[in-house]
Amino acid sequence: MEANFLKFAFRIFVFAVGIHSLLADDEKGVVHTSPKEALPLDGSTSDDGSETSTLSVPIRVSLTDLNNRLNALVPNSFHCDGPISVPGANGGSHASFDVSRNAIVLSPSGNGGIVFSANVGVNGYAHYNFWTVHNHTGFNGAATVSGQVNPTIAEDWQIQPNPQVHVDVHQATVHIFNTSVRGLATRMINAAIPGLAAKGAADLNSALGIREKLSSYWSAAFRTVQLSDGPDTFVQFAPRALRLVQPHVTGDGFLESGAAIDCGLSMIVGDRPGDQTPSPLPPPTLVSSVDNAFQVYVPVSISLTDVARELEKRLSEGNIQFGEDAELKVTGITVGSTGNTLLIRVAIEATNTAANSHLEGELTLQGVPVATDNGNKIGFDQIDYTVDSRSELVEIASWLVRPVILEKLGSELRLDLKDQISVANDYVNQELSSRLSSNNLDPSIDIDSLQAKRVLLAGDQLIVCFLVKGTCELNLNL
Repeated sequence: MEANFLKFAFRIFVFAVGIHSLLADDEKGVVHTSPKEALPLDGSTSDDGSETSTLSVPIRVSLTDLNNRLNALVPNSFHCDGPISVPGANGGSHASFDVSRNAIVLSPSGNGGIVFSANVGVNGYAHYNFWTVHNHTGFNGAATVSGQVNPTIAEDWQIQPNPQVHVDVHQATVHIFNTSVRGLATRMINAAIPGLAAKGAADLNSALGIREKLSSYWSAAFRTVQLSDGPDTFVQFAPRALRLVQPHVTGDGFLESGAAIDCGLSMIVGDRPGDQTPSPLPPPTLVSSVDNAFQVYVPVSISLTDVARELEKRLSEGNIQFGEDAELKVTGITVGSTGNTLLIRVAIEATNTAANSHLEGELTLQGVPVATDNGNKIGFDQIDYTVDSRSELVEIASWLVRPVILEKLGSELRLDLKDQISVANDYVNQELSSRLSSNNLDPSIDIDSLQAKRVLLAGDQLIVCFLVKGTCELNLNL
């Protein structure tokens, strides 16, 4: 009886060894993980819409261009005509003369204003009657018109020149009895200056079109952009405030104004949000200056398929060593999402010679994606196995659960954002250029830094929110 039992036990042993041989990959001691269900794609990171983009844009006009424009706008000559008082003469005495100017010259005043000067020639007649005798006395001379302009922007968005003018008439020595031709010409030229300044200011305001340009920029800033589909993900921009710079002249010879628009940014996952109705251009907050800098947030989406491809490329370049006795080889990666957590399924071959353990199969890690390396890469916080994978490893290869293993895996799980940084860089240049350019505005854009700041999950998309900082000037060609 005992012999028969031993024979039966031996056969069971042989059968068990045979089965083990089939499961152990040709008797090499390989253990396989169990089959896994497909990873979910229901990630959805909440967004509080708190990001604010600020576009601060100095608008600069060179005094040389302004000089040329004014010389084109202001007439080369003008006529003065008005009554004069000649002692002893009958009523109705008057003088008429023409004033012709040379070039107007502008230069910085040193206190934010513009110094101007122009030499003029005077040529005319004084008309007066002594009883029935009509007298016409000719005179000529020269004068210098000079002063300072301190431009300001009024509530109606028009630039007011606020000129302070001095007229110095010289080489006019003719006197008509006790009437000084020099004083006469000075008074009449001074009387003509306000009308000429008003015409020049009106023409200049028409050329600048400050309100029209800012209204266009303000309305265009209300926009909704679709980042991705499956699920549909959108980013929505909404202007909030406007600051406007009072004009002033810089030391390098530019008349500078400018504007700063603060714009909120929010992201929506799901149905496309309704298009916003642009609000009217608000009254500006007038300020002395705005920084020559913009700060804009640019969201760029990456499909989880591309995330998996990049992580697989990074981790499959060589075996990951854990001391002298253990190593892990990654043979494939798939990625899913749930809530604010990215799920990373890793197909591996892991060996620990000291523990005589060899594991092949799939493990699932989870982590919260975050920006790292000064915003140049994405890493993962709270990296760990999922509950199911941890439970399975405890049964078949417990050495892989050790914290040092997770720490090593977490350090290797990095996503390089080089391509996405390039996309954000191009977007900012193209977006600002297209929205700010016009037939007489040339934007000059320089990007100083570009960093990933926030990472959001939306279904099968990972959305990286880049903070882009730089400078932008609008040079106005008159």
